[in-house]
Amino acid sequence: MDIFQSFTWDNIEETAPDDRDLKMLSEIENDPDCREFVSEEELLDSLNL
Repeated sequence: MDIFQSFTWDNIEETAPDDRDLKMLSEIENDPDCREFVSEEELLDSLNL
């Protein structure tokens, strides 16, 4: 049996955010550049891949 088959959203332990998580959330809320999303194709093009 594959170990990942036993995990569902209902049985994943919820934990409090750590300092790194809180910093990322703050940046998402306050830094407009963090709201810019690109498609996979755009990303690969920008990386010349």
